[in-house]
Amino acid sequence: MAIHDEQNVRDPKWVNEELPLWSLAYDNTEGGGARWGTMTTNAQECVNGVLKGVRRLPMSSVIEHTFHRMVKYWHRRRGEYQGMLAEGNAYTKYCQKLTEESTSSSVRHYVLPYDAANGVYEVKSGPNNQNRSGNNSYVVRFDRQSNRKGTCTCGKFQGYKVPCSHAVACCTFAGANWQNYVSPFYLVSKTQLVYAQSFQPILGPKDWIPHTGLPVIPQPHLFRGQGRPRHSRIRNEMDWREEGRPSKCRTCGRVGHNARTCGRRRDSAGASSSNQA
Repeated sequence: MAIHDEQNVRDPKWVNEELPLWSLAYDNTEGGGARWGTMTTNAQECVNGVLKGVRRLPMSSVIEHTFHRMVKYWHRRRGEYQGMLAEGNAYTKYCQKLTEESTSSSVRHYVLPYDAANGVYEVKSGPNNQNRSGNNSYVVRFDRQSNRKGTCTCGKFQGYKVPCSHAVACCTFAGANWQNYVSPFYLVSKTQLVYAQSFQPILGPKDWIPHTGLPVIPQPHLFRGQGRPRHSRIRNEMDWREEGRPSKCRTCGRVGHNARTCGRRRDSAGASSSNQA
């Protein structure tokens, strides 16, 4: 399915050629779930938000700030998961939210077994009066050979690796425990291993090994000039203006100038100063 106009030269070629790499709807790599439901595609904007206040500093300061942010983040997340283990929580908060939504929605579904021995069911969703949806049919398949695996034609079961509401309804119908089909990576005992390792303090510049190579000479044209920087963020292709589209003033609404060069703004500013005098 072509999801962009071929005549639009701004659209990259890989939009249609590599859909599984960026589209959650086409996430069918290794049976689905390669993205784990992650929708963050613009990593550059995430980095800009983290380093917005320090990216104009020297490179050594940016690296030091990044390192300290990682230390604080690791320490906080390690404490959160250790606290969840102490409270007896088996799954992460994100997994608990998904399962609670699936469990509450599963009571409105009707399950029709096709091959219960091999884990094949058809689920008809009940009507949802809030958003006027429902009355749809889905096919749920449980992998009896490999535990904790299954698929549903809605895509959520294999996409999030957590039973969707249709899979939960099938488990309730068959008297099975739907928690057996939750990925073990959602276990708090597994997730806390990501933050188990700790960072080590870095010595100060006085304790560094002396530099014996070529002298470091900064480039003069990279020095920051006088005055306030014009931009507070790194501009990318999202900020490109469409060709042939003129600028429009936010003050008067006319085309051909902006609010900074608007004559009405200067007139209003002059009138206010004369009134104060």
